Amino acid sequence: MKPGRDFNRFDVVQAHYWYCTYYHGGMRSKEYARLCSMQRYYKTGYSERMPSTSASATIYNRLQYMAGHPVTEWSYTSDDEVIWHHAD
Repeated sequence: MKPGRDFNRFDVVQAHYWYCTYYHGGMRSKEYARLCSMQRYYKTGYSERMPSTSASATIYNRLQYMAGHPVTEWSYTSDDEVIWHHAD
């Protein structure tokens, strides 16, 4: 993440949305319930598949780490566009 960059609400919501998408434990899990709730106010872009800013990617990685999942590698361009590596 770029030095001095603060997280905003969009970054937090986007990171949690994608975390819950990929790591929910089925329809009865708390992550799935959170995902369904977030879909009322967060709509993904057509080609969006992962967090799209360095701030949201950092939060996403932290969620992965805290839950014991392998952390997905990424880098960013000078325009803060995130490039995911091995995100299948």
